[in-house]
This record gives sequence, structure tokens and C-alpha cells, in this order.
Amino acid sequence: MADVDVDVDQGKIVCEPAVTNVKKNDKIKWKKKFVGKGFRFELSFKRDANSSTKGPDWPFGNSPPPAHDSSTGVVDDFTGTVVDFDDATYKYTVTVAGSTPLDPMIIVGRG
Repeated sequence: MADVDVDVDQGKIVCEPAVTNVKKNDKIKWKKKFVGKGFRFELSFKRDANSSTKGPDWPFGNSPPPAHDSSTGVVDDFTGTVVDFDDATYKYTVTVAGSTPLDPMIIVGRG
């Protein structure tokens, strides 16, 4: 499983790592870097237009909440299993109230 730590430092969102390399069927977990820090975050996904394969914006086998098309909604943490897409790149936006959104990437390589 790949872990992505989400933090807010002086009003700026930080994700470590900024680029996550995974293979199909891998899990990715986003979580607060420091448990107990008083913020929640939202993840919104979009397949990169330059991906070598076409497919949906939502890169995970588990469905997003019905009220959010390609977003997790506001959460404390989120775990998703990457679906069977080879050689795809997804951009995602991390949003925290009161901070400028951050746009890291997920790269799905051949399994």
C-alpha cells in the first residue's frame, strides 16, 4: 500500500510524496501526517488528458460517495484501490478549507 501524508503548514497544503507511482490493484491511503491536527481534506480526481489510455476520472474500484462525482467529499483519511488501467496518469486536487488547493499526481504503471 502506498501512503500519502497530507499536512497544512502555514496555510499551505503539503502532500508527501507529491507523485505516487503505483500498479493496478494497488491501494493508496491518504491520511493526515499528524493525527489530531484540526483539518479535514477533500480529494478530487481527473484523468490526465495526456494519458496513454482512456477511462474514467475516478481511478479507484470503490465508488465515490453518490453526492460527489469524482471526489471523496470531506474526509479525515481515504483509501482507494486502483482499478485495472495500465499506463494512466491522474491529477488530483487536495482541498482544505482556508488553504490554496494542491495538485499532485498518481501514475499507474504496468503490473
